[in-house]
Amino acid sequence: MTLRLKEFRQSKGISQKKMAQLMNIEAKTLSNYERHVRTPSIEFLADYAGYWGVTIDDLIDRGEDHETRHFVNDDEFFIIDNYRKLNDDYRNFAAHMIELLAKNPNS
Repeated sequence: MTLRLKEFRQSKGISQKKMAQLMNIEAKTLSNYERHVRTPSIEFLADYAGYWGVTIDDLIDRGEDHETRHFVNDDEFFIIDNYRKLNDDYRNFAAHMIELLAKNPNS
């Protein structure tokens, strides 16, 4: 089991230096995490996962076929990010609307 920190970062074309700045850590520290030299704290993993709009579990490679995994694209991230800002009533409404749209995707 390994962490997929580098894979997530590279999937969006972000440099190691820029990602380290975004996470408020030294680039060398991020390099050590990505090369599995050091183990990041759970707080770092939570922040890193939050940045990508995924769970910590999504950052873990358990040996599954990577071709079957999907990264969140920018449009999906926008939707997830805004969904998380909604109150429960609006979340329920949004989920209902998505369900209706998914039932008839051609209209």
